[in-house]
Amino acid sequence: MKWFNVIISLLMLCTACAQNSNFQNSSASEFQNQISNDVFLIDVRTSNELKETGFIENAVNIDFHQGFWDRFEKHNIPKDKQIMVYCAAGGRSAKACSILTENGYT
Repeated sequence: MKWFNVIISLLMLCTACAQNSNFQNSSASEFQNQISNDVFLIDVRTSNELKETGFIENAVNIDFHQGFWDRFEKHNIPKDKQIMVYCAAGGRSAKACSILTENGYT
């Protein structure tokens, strides 16, 4: 059931990020395939949400409400690296995508 919730959340994320022309919309299966490739996977959910629905292996949790940009910046992610962002419903991931765009990520 946890993976079902994650997949639904990812679909919502794809819709939210597709509104920003710098980001690509992906189906759940495409998302899952890309996870195994060289991507930086960011989970912007809270610790309580992680406890409820689980965590995707190799993702980095950067709670959007806990200083997203400052915590993201500490990872020194190259601007040409593919980044995938997800949350519980799509709103925070879309905001995170906008912050990344504002700071030169495409």
